[in-house]
Amino acid sequence: AKLASTLLGVDSKFFVELSLDTAYTMPTGYKVTPVDANHCPGAAMLLFETKEGKKYLHCGDCRYTPSMKDNKCLQQAANSLESIYLDTTYAHPKHAFPKQKESIKRVIEKAKAFLKTSISKEIKPGRERVLILMAAYNIGKERMIRDVATALGVKVYVSERKSRIIECLDLEWKDTLHELVTSNPATATVHVCKMDLVGQVWPFFQPNFVGINRYRERIEKEHGIKYQKILAILPTGWADSSNWNKKNSLRTNKAEDIQTFLVPYSEHSNFNELRELVKFLRPGRVIPTVYSDEKDSKRIASRFN
Repeated sequence: AKLASTLLGVDSKFFVELSLDTAYTMPTGYKVTPVDANHCPGAAMLLFETKEGKKYLHCGDCRYTPSMKDNKCLQQAANSLESIYLDTTYAHPKHAFPKQKESIKRVIEKAKAFLKTSISKEIKPGRERVLILMAAYNIGKERMIRDVATALGVKVYVSERKSRIIECLDLEWKDTLHELVTSNPATATVHVCKMDLVGQVWPFFQPNFVGINRYRERIEKEHGIKYQKILAILPTGWADSSNWNKKNSLRTNKAEDIQTFLVPYSEHSNFNELRELVKFLRPGRVIPTVYSDEKDSKRIASRFN
């Protein structure tokens, strides 16, 4: 609510803020209970109950975690759901990307190795140094940004808009993130950028070396600094979706001063996690929410029978 009001200018009177794991009765008599979806900050699954006592769960976008089995609302809904509207973004066996912590560890290891190649990590005007670009959506990837910057002991540059978004998010570690963030790109080793600045992942990974170089030239011109090398990180669940992406997760431009790193990281559930969620809840019916057509929807649903 705070985000929509602050950034989109929507009057706060149009919002009703709901607390997690609390049942609310709507004017229709139906009940709705928001449950943490472990997606981007503020994301929630919605557990509905009709006046007749029938229950339905809409996952929205979610990343299943075993701790969901400890949620009392989900425990009570298990074995009694009429239907579950499942986040089927990655509902195919080929999508077996690792847990977020494992992916973050890979990024930290890669970034540390990259920094060792720099002339100096000191930030002095006119001195050559390295830059790490980290792609992110308007909301999402905050865990990775925090953990990578903390592990490297460096500052992170975010745009004014991104900074305002972080301010709106009710994160337990928001103060920690604020300490790492700066609005001055010249004082940061890590810059948060838009996803497409690093590259495109559909239909296969294509690094955007031209865009990255233009970004570097602009920052160098505006702040009188010089970057010797750039590591551009693109975290996405599509990183391991094809053999091409797996083989080309590391790409280097002709000048050998820009390297892109495609890393499997997602805030959606992978296929095995979806199966685990369905196994836990045992709904009467699985209804996919991401599919290409009706035939594809039926094919996806059959994977959870």
